Amino acid sequence: CLACHGAKIPAAVEEALKADYPNDKARGYKAGDIRGAFTISIPVK
Repeated sequence: CLACHGAKIPAAVEEALKADYPNDKARGYKAGDIRGAFTISIPVK
């Protein structure tokens, strides 16, 4: 996750992100930060 959303993004990754996601502002995160969450519900039989 931090390779694209962390504080230190390699130049090649930075260029690819700018090309594919020009309006992305999800940057500067560090280990332990919460970016989002998923939940899964499985019905009990």
